[in-house]
Amino acid sequence: EYMAARSEGNGPLDEEELRAAVEASGLSPTRCSALAAPLFAELSLSPHLGSVSDVFQVLVVIEDGLLGRAEAVDLSERVHRLLSANRERRDGCGRRRPAGGTTATQGTACSPAVQPSALERLAWAREHKSDADRFERDYAHQLTAGSRLVGLRLQQRPFSALGFASTVWDSSVVLSKAIERWAARGSAGLAGKAVVELGAGCGLVGLTAAALGAHVTLTDLPENVPLLAANVSANRDAVAPPGKPPQTLQARSLDWTAPLPTDLAASADLIVGTDLFYHGCPVEDLASTLASLARPDAEAWLAVGRNRGGLDAFLAASLGWSSRLADRATELDPLYQLEDVDVLVLRRAGAGLAAQRPRRLIFALCGQSNMAGRGSLLEAGVAAPPPDARISAFSQEGGEEERWRVAADPLHADKPDKAGAGPGLSFARELLRRGFAQEVGLVPCACGGSELC
Repeated sequence: EYMAARSEGNGPLDEEELRAAVEASGLSPTRCSALAAPLFAELSLSPHLGSVSDVFQVLVVIEDGLLGRAEAVDLSERVHRLLSANRERRDGCGRRRPAGGTTATQGTACSPAVQPSALERLAWAREHKSDADRFERDYAHQLTAGSRLVGLRLQQRPFSALGFASTVWDSSVVLSKAIERWAARGSAGLAGKAVVELGAGCGLVGLTAAALGAHVTLTDLPENVPLLAANVSANRDAVAPPGKPPQTLQARSLDWTAPLPTDLAASADLIVGTDLFYHGCPVEDLASTLASLARPDAEAWLAVGRNRGGLDAFLAASLGWSSRLADRATELDPLYQLEDVDVLVLRRAGAGLAAQRPRRLIFALCGQSNMAGRGSLLEAGVAAPPPDARISAFSQEGGEEERWRVAADPLHADKPDKAGAGPGLSFARELLRRGFAQEVGLVPCACGGSELC
């Protein structure tokens, strides 16, 4: 397809320019002739290789012993400079730009005849960039929001012992471009929607949603929030809609293993996240957080890279949701997608109790000792879950009248000398995790040894 386009004057690479670069490397005429034609054929199918290393990998395949290592490196550097200059003269689909004009790095709308090749998609991939590009220099990102072009600039830092949230990963670029493409379709846009990003890292996906008009809360573990907050602050003016009141845009800490802050419960129309299913990820807690964040008609768009060891367990724990993979042809950007990155789309499943999500469900805990609870409260090596303000018990303490209090074991006081943990609190936590209610009330009324009528 690229070669056909080139015959019409729209080709991605000029053969004479490439031959001149090969000749300038100081090779003999014989070696130049032997290299130029096959190198041109390879590079014509992928004109946007992202680094000198990428070009070197192509070169060593075709040079067949003609070059020493130093000569191959030198030629790779020359060819990469040529490709970089050529890229500046063309748009994202390999077509020549109008004289004197530029095209921002934004979602592509290539015609079917000039779809990006697999290698061209790899050219922008962050994983193949230098350490300086990934950890030292700011990451620059452009997107189209309605009729305006928005430029984001994100700080990056080297990895630390605390984790890997300090660089922009490929999955976040894929998801950001998918959301940009999705929002451009009009009726399904993000303007005015409430978006929560989980595991936000540098904040690219959440800031993209903000530029598209959403109210956005970007979250990550406490140790990752300083960099995230700095990027939110630095890009706040860039994403603000001109001539309109500023939308909500905040960075805050969120630990999935802790109770969800009450102001975030049932707050999100869209939940986004990238690379959340790594080995060791607390996926059941993630599923619980997702369910608690979501409004009844919410969706979640989650990008999944190669490190997806926890995905199956997450899906098994995500009851009450339907799931599918985003369609690569229609929902992902033609250029900004990779074979090892999928986008998982989750939606609240069906109507009924889970979808309608009542404000509060109240349960009478009836029965005998099994319901009242005789389980140990101090099991060795197991920490009790912290109290959850969304779970209350109608109980009496210290001679006071019965009233609603934050629930904690033991719930029952039928036999104080034997009172322990029962199924009530676990049941309530599971209801919240699956999104069946926003709050749960428990009325303890079991009595060990009583008759059942």
